[in-house]
Amino acid sequence: MTSNRPAQGADPITEMEAQPVDRSAAPALSPSRVEEVSSADAETKVSVILAEYAALREELMYFLSSSRQYTTFQITTGFGQIGGVGLLYGEEVSVTLVLLIYLFGFPTLNFLLAMRTLESTSKILVIADYIHKGIKPQLARYFGPSETFFDWEEHKAASNRVDPTTLLTLDRFKWFVFIFAMLISFGTAFGVFIANVEKLSLTSIIAGAAPSSAPLPGQVRALPDVFFLSLALICAAFAFLRKVSRTFDEVRGECYDGDR
Repeated sequence: MTSNRPAQGADPITEMEAQPVDRSAAPALSPSRVEEVSSADAETKVSVILAEYAALREELMYFLSSSRQYTTFQITTGFGQIGGVGLLYGEEVSVTLVLLIYLFGFPTLNFLLAMRTLESTSKILVIADYIHKGIKPQLARYFGPSETFFDWEEHKAASNRVDPTTLLTLDRFKWFVFIFAMLISFGTAFGVFIANVEKLSLTSIIAGAAPSSAPLPGQVRALPDVFFLSLALICAAFAFLRKVSRTFDEVRGECYDGDR
């Protein structure tokens, strides 16, 4: 009877190496099997990336739709102001608190719409930046660096090189809409106060000291109360939009970095 126990004084490691090893019980992956596992893993990762892109694209379309709606509301309120200018310059204009709220309410509404449009545009830029810097390199890693995905950035960069002035004007036209409506509001307020207000102080008008309906001769001295307030608001709006425009340019520069 033969024993597998190593002889006394023999090296156990040498004895174990000398014994035959049955490799049939140890499962080994063939090269084809390894390739199948790697292919399935890559396919799963690509599916997850594409699902993330689909969710981001849906969110992007939502913010684009919201931005268009805010711009439509802004244009509607602008035409409403233009239509009311003729009525405000009539001979029987009543300078009341309701009229003041109407005149200064439109700029406030325009500002709120501009802020909502700004919020939507900022989120659009953030999503576009992530798609460009996050999802696109991951897909290129699986399909090779020669493949191209989401070529809108390159197309827009090439278009900017062709005619940057025209595209920049169109891109910022929506901000001109907000500014135009604001100027109409304050310009109309100037005209109404100059033509119909006799009192010097705006606080007295709000308190009810202004005439109710009788037309009054124009008084230049009634202008300062509203002029400086309106001028300050307009300057603040221009400064705010200029800062926002520079911020958008910086974000766009980061999004298209390396594509120009």
